[in-house]
Amino acid sequence: MKTERLSFRDSYLRTCSAHVLSVERLGTSTGVVLDRTVFCPTRRRFSGLPKRRSRQC
Repeated sequence: MKTERLSFRDSYLRTCSAHVLSVERLGTSTGVVLDRTVFCPTRRRFSGLPKRRSRQC
């Protein structure tokens, strides 16, 4: 089952109810897979970090 990304429909949504689908071990960390989320990963260009500039030699 795929996680439903609610932020794609409503970018102002901050909370939601969700069910835990699975718990996975990732090395020394633990990951949780939910059936829905409001989390939206930011793209690098919107992260507030300056863009890297490359110079041609």
